[in-house]
Order: sequence, then C-alpha cells, then structure tokens
Amino acid sequence: MGDEQAIKQITGKDQQTLLANPQALNFYSYANNNPIINSDPSGKSSELDVVRIPGIPGAHTFIHTIADQPGEDLSKYGSGPNYTIGGYMSEWWGGNLVARINEPGNLNASRESYLASYPLTPPEGMSIAQYDQKLLESGYALTQQYLGMYFFTGQPISNFANSGNTSAQVIINAGGTVPAMPLVYTDNNFPYVYFPLGAGKPIGTPSFGRQLDTMARSYIDSQAQKVLNSLSSTFSLLSKQLEKANGK
Repeated sequence: MGDEQAIKQITGKDQQTLLANPQALNFYSYANNNPIINSDPSGKSSELDVVRIPGIPGAHTFIHTIADQPGEDLSKYGSGPNYTIGGYMSEWWGGNLVARINEPGNLNASRESYLASYPLTPPEGMSIAQYDQKLLESGYALTQQYLGMYFFTGQPISNFANSGNTSAQVIINAGGTVPAMPLVYTDNNFPYVYFPLGAGKPIGTPSFGRQLDTMARSYIDSQAQKVLNSLSSTFSLLSKQLEKANGK
C-alpha cells in the first residue's frame, strides 16, 4: 500500500485535503482549535468537493454545506439540513449555465467518486454556521440569475463558464476564499487524469483570447501614442525652425 493510500485509510481524507488543512490530522481538535469563532452545531464545516466525470478527463466541483443557523427559514432551499450547490448545463446537450441546489447527482455522489474535498474556512469574524448560511444564500441568488451560455472548458479557456466557475462564484459572493487547487488530478480509474476546468475562477473571468486581445490593443494603443507624441514633437520643432527662418 502506498503512502497516500495509507494516509487516506487512516484519516478518511486524501493527501491534498490534508495539505490544505493540516489541522485535520488532529483527531482531538474541534473547529480547527478555534471554537469561539468556528462553532459548528452540525459538527461539519462546508466543503468544496471535486468528483470525477466518468469516461472523460473532466472533474466536476460543487459545494456541500449543512445549514444550521438558528432561527433561519430554509424552506426555499429545499429539504435539508444537507445541501449541495453547483453549476450545470440547462440541457443535456448544452444550453445555458444554471446554478442548482440539491442536484440529485451531487447529493448521491459516492465518496469513491471524489478526487478531493477542501474544507471552506469562514471569513474572519464569521462563525461556521453563519458561513454555511451565507454560502446557501449565495448559491440561491445564482439560481435566480442568468449566467450566460455553458461551455465545458469554462473560463478563462473559453468565453463561457462551467461548474468550476459557478462553485468559485458562490464562495466569493459569500465572502470566502476559494481553496488553491491543482490543474490536474490523477487516480487509478480510467481515464486516469482529470482536469477541474474553470475551478478557482469566478463567472465573468475574461477568456485567454480576450485577455490577449486586450493586451494587444493596449500595446498597439501605447505604440500609436508614442508615434503621435513623436510626430507632435517633430512638427513643433519644425514650426520653431520656420519661425526663425522667417525672422519672427
């Protein structure tokens, strides 16, 4: 058994999760040893989950949270207290990007399909329960918005966003920080490599093409301005020389 497999068998967590949150190795800690700020009635903080997409080298990301903020009406979010928040294409063949809460595929995803799971740390001064609620509110707000066309590569590779961009947007809108994620995951299941395209970048991130276009236009504009400044300086000098020649 390899070291990574042994770690996962003992802790129940993969190596990337533990690197993102070493305190998870401490079986006797509660709320990352900060129970005043990170009180967690449910016993579980929200997390960003990465699952493989069977048969293709793609990875889907979604947020899992347990909303337990006292006194809050959660009925509009559906049946709880477990909730998932993710982005999907509106039609099986593509269409628009839509955000959904409690998509059955996410709720029923087996742990064997997970490539990684990252605990989401609340912003400073916010409890875990409050952050769980903010994530749910953020996700619900996206379900009510037009998010543009869906494309599987997401932004910034394409002009259109995907599930990875949606998860990042939910976290950012809730005031949190998106965990650092690798560009590729590997495991022993075919096709062996999985790319979490769009993950870590919010909806609206300019595509590489647009970024290059903006850079090119900026460069051309700056060079054109230099030429204009040079011509202006040259004309000014010629004008002064003509004035001298005419005795003015």
